[in-house]
Amino acid sequence: PPGWEPCLDAIRAAVDDDTPRLVFADWLQENGDEPRAELIRLQCRVWRLSHDDPELVAAGPRCDALVAAHWRRWTAGLPPVALAGDPPHFERGFVSHFSLSGAQFVRHGAAVVRLTPVADLSMHRASAEALRSPALAGVGGLYFNLIDSARVAALAGHPDLSRLRQLHLSTTGDYDRPRTRISRGAVRALFANPSLRGLRRFELRGTRHGDEVAAGLSAGAFAQLEDLSLYDSDLSAAGLRAVVNSASAAALTDLHLAGNRLGDDGVRHLVEAPELTRLVHLNLLGCG
Repeated sequence: PPGWEPCLDAIRAAVDDDTPRLVFADWLQENGDEPRAELIRLQCRVWRLSHDDPELVAAGPRCDALVAAHWRRWTAGLPPVALAGDPPHFERGFVSHFSLSGAQFVRHGAAVVRLTPVADLSMHRASAEALRSPALAGVGGLYFNLIDSARVAALAGHPDLSRLRQLHLSTTGDYDRPRTRISRGAVRALFANPSLRGLRRFELRGTRHGDEVAAGLSAGAFAQLEDLSLYDSDLSAAGLRAVVNSASAAALTDLHLAGNRLGDDGVRHLVEAPELTRLVHLNLLGCG
């Protein structure tokens, strides 16, 4: 129904909070879309339940039935190229996960972010133009494989990434694709972007710049980080010491460091870190 824009703006501004979605459900019910209101309420209620919770198991068939009956109407404004599956996957009442090429995002990104909260965008064949797109300001999570220095620099230069909560960068792709390279300067530029201060999850895979990440965190960037993944990134024991004593340490719940030769010194820095009190998941596979 017309007049939905303020509701969606409120949802995008607090994407992790269910309250704006439930307010939108009330608005939808008042404006004649009871099925969508029911879907939002149901999916919000079971969102944080474990996969085998009886309430989630019971709600699943009803959610599936609502989506099957109405998804074409609910996604009528979205570009067909952005919809994967028949029906597409709904999460807390919205289609929120997308896989698009850089060219597709340049053409359709503005329409997508206008109509739905984009929790995750996996962009393949990313272009500098796509990474400079104003539509990127509406994205909550970004995933890139085979990203190189020029593309990282383009992303680092974006003026508004304040809604970005997850950023996953990898220089690797399929096994038959060559590895790309990211320069130290590109990594530094990323940490220098002030609009990334709200980042909660950061992954850098397959580079030699783990210590550059450590330096950025030690300097105060990404202070709200909860999940850090530095696979095969040449993070040193000294770099790990900088990470676990940075402003981010108090918020970290996940630390994935597989493939970095940290040795006994690195482990010592971990167990002696005074602020590392919230850690739940720790991956030290292949760390010596």
